[in-house]
Amino acid sequence: MFTGLIEDVGRVESLERDGEGARLRIASQLAGELALGDSISVNGCCLTATAVGDGHFDTEAMNQTLEVTALDRIRSLGSISSWR
Repeated sequence: MFTGLIEDVGRVESLERDGEGARLRIASQLAGELALGDSISVNGCCLTATAVGDGHFDTEAMNQTLEVTALDRIRSLGSISSWR
């Protein structure tokens, strides 16, 4: 279980789906505090930062994760909640 306080409402900058799942790039003020491999909750789902850049982080979700979380409803770019 992931516990924490919402610290930022990020924005999905890119969403790429393939046969394995999805890759997301999320613009967030928290990006400057993240390191590669950190866990961050995205829409209530605990994911791992696979890349961290200036003002954004990348993460991946496999199909099973998409199917059993609200992440599957992300069809386009827009706001999401993030906390760590």
